[in-house]
Amino acid sequence: MKIFYLIFFVIFITSAKATSYFFSYGFSNVVLSQDKTIIIPIKDFPPFSSTSVNGLKHVFSASNSNNSYIDLAALQTGVYLFPPNYLPINIKEFGAVGDGKIVRDGVMTASSGVLTSATAAFTSEDIGKSIRVDNAGAVNTNLNGGWQPLAATIAGFISATQVRLSVAASHSTTKAEVSWGTLNPLTTLQRALDSGYTQRKAVYIPTGHYFIAYNGSLGCNLRMKPGTTLYGDGDASILERDPANVAGYTVTNNSLTEFTVDTFARNYTVRNLQIRGATGLNSNFAPGSGYDGGVFFSAQPTLINKVVVESITVTNVNKEGIAVWYTIQANISKNHVSNCNFDAYNPAGINNIIFVNNFADRVVFGTEADLRDNTGTGLKTQGIYDNNVFTNVISYGIRIYSGDDILISNNLFKDRGTNTYSGFQDLGIFISPEPPSPGGISTKIGTLKIVGNIINGFYNNSIANSNPTTTHLPVDHLDIKANTIINSGGPAIQLSSANSTAYLWPDVTITGNKIVNWNKQANGSTAFSAISFTLVTRATVKGNRIYSDLGGTGRKDPMFVDSCVDITFSNNDLTGSATSGDPYIKINEHASHPTLRLRVFNNLNLKGTGL
Repeated sequence: MKIFYLIFFVIFITSAKATSYFFSYGFSNVVLSQDKTIIIPIKDFPPFSSTSVNGLKHVFSASNSNNSYIDLAALQTGVYLFPPNYLPINIKEFGAVGDGKIVRDGVMTASSGVLTSATAAFTSEDIGKSIRVDNAGAVNTNLNGGWQPLAATIAGFISATQVRLSVAASHSTTKAEVSWGTLNPLTTLQRALDSGYTQRKAVYIPTGHYFIAYNGSLGCNLRMKPGTTLYGDGDASILERDPANVAGYTVTNNSLTEFTVDTFARNYTVRNLQIRGATGLNSNFAPGSGYDGGVFFSAQPTLINKVVVESITVTNVNKEGIAVWYTIQANISKNHVSNCNFDAYNPAGINNIIFVNNFADRVVFGTEADLRDNTGTGLKTQGIYDNNVFTNVISYGIRIYSGDDILISNNLFKDRGTNTYSGFQDLGIFISPEPPSPGGISTKIGTLKIVGNIINGFYNNSIANSNPTTTHLPVDHLDIKANTIINSGGPAIQLSSANSTAYLWPDVTITGNKIVNWNKQANGSTAFSAISFTLVTRATVKGNRIYSDLGGTGRKDPMFVDSCVDITFSNNDLTGSATSGDPYIKINEHASHPTLRLRVFNNLNLKGTGL
């Protein structure tokens, strides 16, 4: 078969006289253009959907001057190429310059403007370029201190390892991250995006490091118009904000007046880019000043039909890393957000969301689950949050506001393990339903499944809730299953209400979990049990492995029950708890709300119940 195709190529191409040659070899409808470019169309879907984006096109040299045949061995598997009618808009065609560089060995001395880097390879052509030096700027007045980045321009060339900056350092620093490059006028990049909109083509950011100049009220914000797609070559395509001006978001959508009833025109896609802010969390893990974010799409009252944010890296931002609001469908996947002084991810007011394979590190908040039927048609709201990683989280890993059907599965949540900032919840999974919002849109949680997650080291609770009200039940059906919950500062699982007038939590199932070491704040105080219930209507706790090896002087009770209706604790294994007191189920009673039924049976190493 391969011999047949090779003969087909040579005969067909040699005899062709047109400006483009058509043949087939493992791909359908391959085009060999006159400029010796092989273009491979992607059938049945826009070409920017490919998971392998290595460039606008790939050029192969023909073996002779008249292009009679092409070297098939040069064809690289996975190279992403386009048919002529799908050729994207390349920002370099509009004059964009991507000459930025990053090193991580910067050295500056306070009150001096000299920057030293052994790896920078500075040249005289760097004079006049914008530059950012971490931890060399003014003192950070937020929270626990630290230092801001230094924003300057390169004023003088000294050597390949030294330059003189326009601003002296306020703070001495070593091993600092330094980035510098030519500032691109915002209008240059915006014209490329606008052209993609008018021509219905994707906009391509080729490999390079592109600094975006500040432009007054427009900030450094690239405004995508509805129906457009923006993509690059992954982390090799970098957008960095003007270090001296940090307001706004790097990639966002345009004014709502440009929305139309055309479904296609209400879609946005951003893929395969790195976005660098100018602030974020500094070396002392303190939030910086300013208001800059990564990707932000929002619309009210007109809804966005669909948003896809995939394989985006966002770092050093002081607001949301990736935010999508008021959208019927959202796909947020394979992204990486770090050094973020707010929500790493903030999907809010979404009808249907797929949130998978994302990563967050050194962030204040992980993500949110806020699902609402914005269409007013009774459309079921659903969310899948699967196989994500949240590490070095200051506050919560995920906060759940609302949704008819939510699955949180196979995620890793890991706290910093210390209560660094007062006022933050410091929880792994935070169930936080709110009353109906203005306009009557319900924010009720229907079915919530928390399955197969690893939750490690949160200073307060691993799974807990805010206090619901009598007019707004927290969750209709809550299923906590097969999770591993380790080193909780307080209870591993806490479901409660501060309202003393009604039983809440109508249907709770906690099964097959492994709960190890809770109550670490007090190291053995009787203040916290592994599972804590207050004003819970019905719950089954069955088949869990619950033990503590912390030692200490106090008991490590597996469960606390306060004013509940119907609780079953069965078939749980408490073997191995290294405590000075025997494990009990602790009971607390309110005169107006006694616990009506508590069934306890078939548990290993449980010594009883007590007040």
